[in-house]
Amino acid sequence: ASGLPRRLRSPATDALYAGDVDASAGSSTVPLLGAESKEPGKVKVYALGYTGKDEKTTLGGFVVLKDSAVQTVADLAGKKIAVFPGGTAKILLTRYLNAQNVDASTVQWVEQAPTLWAASLQNGAVDSVYAYEPQFTIFKQDQASPVRVVAFGALENEISPLYLGGATISTKFINEHKDAAKAYIRAYYKGIDFINNNESEARQILAQYTGIKPEVASAMNLYPDAKLDDIDKAKFQQLADVLFEDIYITAKVDTSTMFVDSDFV
Repeated sequence: ASGLPRRLRSPATDALYAGDVDASAGSSTVPLLGAESKEPGKVKVYALGYTGKDEKTTLGGFVVLKDSAVQTVADLAGKKIAVFPGGTAKILLTRYLNAQNVDASTVQWVEQAPTLWAASLQNGAVDSVYAYEPQFTIFKQDQASPVRVVAFGALENEISPLYLGGATISTKFINEHKDAAKAYIRAYYKGIDFINNNESEARQILAQYTGIKPEVASAMNLYPDAKLDDIDKAKFQQLADVLFEDIYITAKVDTSTMFVDSDFV
């Protein structure tokens, strides 16, 4: 993974492929697919985090100030838009805008940490923010600086469900410590079941351990994980194909080989 460009790197993926850690509870699938294109077979996926394109499942949307001249998606042409750092947002949002007949080449993407989004929007440094949760909900709840949502679900427009979070484990660890690997994955699956069956309590825990305000945690869209048998594997392959088509990874990836054997778990 060390041979990948910076935009396709993540500390969790780097550590996993370097053998410094045995498993990751969740990191971006874009660096994961980039690493897999360079060093196939070193890591296996046992769960994927996903979002959808409808209002209740999306990761976020285009936000503008309430009095902004931007009224529709078409008005985003030629504007400065803040996005999460890395290639993922720019790849998928460019494809979305082009599909809406907006010339995405006229857009200036401004990569920023989410902590800077509100100030950048308020001081006019950017015209819009494609905000991810929980910042998406924070924007919508901010009465002091009210905003409008121009469009949501743009990230997932072409691929839904969109699998942007990967829970992974080293192939070497599986082969050398089968019982421990099984126990680890089964424990993770218990966490997935708990969240699915106890959403209200899970939201309270989210607020308690992340610093997200309770009113935000109770309203925001969650980012659920899918177990192996619940993953739409064709959609994950589609993401890899899009990254290859847009030259963000330099080799095709057959994602069907990336999953832990379902019989193993």
